[in-house]
Amino acid sequence: MRDLNGPWLFFDNETDPYQMKNLVGSAEPAHAKLQAELAAWLGRKLKANGDAFLRGPEYVAKWGYTTDPNGTVKYRP
Repeated sequence: MRDLNGPWLFFDNETDPYQMKNLVGSAEPAHAKLQAELAAWLGRKLKANGDAFLRGPEYVAKWGYTTDPNGTVKYRP
């Protein structure tokens, strides 16, 4: 999982199903390698879709959504 500041959640759900140990920035080579591979994969997917990974309000404006006074887009099923 990443946000605009970079990666912030990375868990091994097989060995840590309760997600107690966040592996972001792990010194363990296998974890660091996988984290780098996943970041590269996400970068390729974003690029392929023309997604600049913008802040939420920028997507609201880009797509022309209207919001309520709290800045929330109304859910449309």
